[in-house]
Amino acid sequence: MSSPRPGALTLGNDVVDRIMTFCPDFGTLHRVALVSKEFQNVYRNHPKSITRAVAYNIVGPALPAALRLIRYPLDGHVSTDTDPVDVANACPEGQNASTLTGEEQRRLLENAATVQALEDVFSLRHKSRFSRSSVLTRAESKRFRRAAYRAMLFYELFPGDNLDYEELSDMDADQVERVRERRAAVLDVYKTRELLELYSFVRFMRWIFREVSQGESGENLDVLLSSGPGGALQAWESQTDDSTLESIGYSFVGDATPFLGGYYSLPFATIWEKRKEDPLFISDGKDQEMGPLEPPNEDDGASPARWLLDASSHCAAPNGLKLLTETNWHKSRLMDAPAQQLLKDELNRSPSITQVLSALILDIYRAAAPASPWPILRGPHQGVEGGIWVGKVFDFAEEMYRGQPTSANTSTSEFATWSRSDSLCEDCLKRFLEKHLWRWLLAERVKGGWVPPEDCWYGYNCRTQTDNQAHELGKNHLAVPTRG
Repeated sequence: MSSPRPGALTLGNDVVDRIMTFCPDFGTLHRVALVSKEFQNVYRNHPKSITRAVAYNIVGPALPAALRLIRYPLDGHVSTDTDPVDVANACPEGQNASTLTGEEQRRLLENAATVQALEDVFSLRHKSRFSRSSVLTRAESKRFRRAAYRAMLFYELFPGDNLDYEELSDMDADQVERVRERRAAVLDVYKTRELLELYSFVRFMRWIFREVSQGESGENLDVLLSSGPGGALQAWESQTDDSTLESIGYSFVGDATPFLGGYYSLPFATIWEKRKEDPLFISDGKDQEMGPLEPPNEDDGASPARWLLDASSHCAAPNGLKLLTETNWHKSRLMDAPAQQLLKDELNRSPSITQVLSALILDIYRAAAPASPWPILRGPHQGVEGGIWVGKVFDFAEEMYRGQPTSANTSTSEFATWSRSDSLCEDCLKRFLEKHLWRWLLAERVKGGWVPPEDCWYGYNCRTQTDNQAHELGKNHLAVPTRG
């Protein structure tokens, strides 16, 4: 390094190196490297560590998965003749640092933009409906991005558009089976918890395609999933799956696509069967009061957020596997008691109101499962179907708050952004139901033709309603107190 001219300010190599590692992208890094010979020399001496640091600034903690995606040697590893183990273990995550080529930098930026856009959609769906950018925590974002990059690699290895219709139709059963073995092997390298994250990400993609699907194409989810995360984003941004199907080049119906059938579900099912004794399902599951966990499946109705969010959507409780979603509301301890226990204050002791609530929930159950006998011994508040009424309360609340302000100084702000797709701890679910169940009951009664009498001054706080039938029936107690 040449000596600086007299009076010139030098920062020192360590400081210059530190400055360069804080560059937000490669374009900025290249411009900073041209500031002076001092900067150029530092970059020339430490290209691996500096470029990797900038790559981390772009991608975040999911960088190992992102680097594997852009460096995986596709040539020679996607053939049906390749050993599944070789396919799964090629270019493992966490390799030693090496300088990124210009093409790798371009792909890293392009993939990061796709993942960020999908994260914003996911966050909008599961964390806040009033923000256009992600509000996931750092840990949640890491899980989401890691799963997204792994789904991208899965697509790169098994794209739905790498063969034309004739080639796919001519594939025999042995060839199809070999491809399926490779798909399972690629996923099988991940730890169970990380694989569950990927499972949730796939469920998120399925949700996107179902939201935007037109006509029969919504039935061809495996074809759509074979377009990868990029195809899911394309469908979301265009709000139709037409462009995604067009990019794939074909659309199949029914069993015409054995090559794409069970694109994710079959390898997942293979691995769940293999890992059914995994400590995650046995130990962590038995710690739950809701009972042991079971390996998930593609059509279990679980929220896409199930394994990506690490706490209740509306509190800081780190409940992990104990979080409640629409798929397991019925396993909550809240469902072990009659729904009337969640009514506001004295309403849960009002004979007429509790009877009306029980009858309403019974009607909901019968409408949902008309061919099933009513489980009298369990009661309308229990069982899988018992959680159906919870979703109706969420839908009611969402409609009630629609268009209302959500600033901190409004009484509605706490629940205005809550959704039935949220992951909630039991305390949060209880607070929500206690706040809204009685309002939903009032709305349902009015919808059914009931004309409320004059409001009781003491509303849901009225104690007289519990032991004076004339007062109970002569006044409306599904009301906010104005006295007392």
